[in-house]
Amino acid sequence: MLVQETGSIAALNRATGKQDRDSTYSQILNGSISSATGRPKEMGATMARKIEEHLGKPLGWMDTDPEDARTKWPFIDIAPSRFSALPDRVKGRIEERVLAMIEEWERSEDTMTELQKAVSEMEGIAASAHSRKRRA
Repeated sequence: MLVQETGSIAALNRATGKQDRDSTYSQILNGSISSATGRPKEMGATMARKIEEHLGKPLGWMDTDPEDARTKWPFIDIAPSRFSALPDRVKGRIEERVLAMIEEWERSEDTMTELQKAVSEMEGIAASAHSRKRRA
């Protein structure tokens, strides 16, 4: 996800203060076996916090499942870190506006549903009247 966000592993390296050709992230992503432990290389908490700091992510962001983050964060073009950096009063105003837009949409959906019901009823009445007229 971070590689996609930054554009490449080299760009991620640069963004986090590493040399372009540093292989740390590649080794972690590829599950390279550590010669010291014989186990796949993993990212520790210290490295995760450094990445968060360099990339402006909220504390603990690296500990969340990216799939969960995608389903929980509703905006495609606004990174959660940008929103998190806003003052609380601005976040509150944004939330109020989004809520107003949702409520407006819900009202229009309710209105459309009511209109559709009314049209269906009118069509039913018209069909009944037409049917009675034909019988007469």
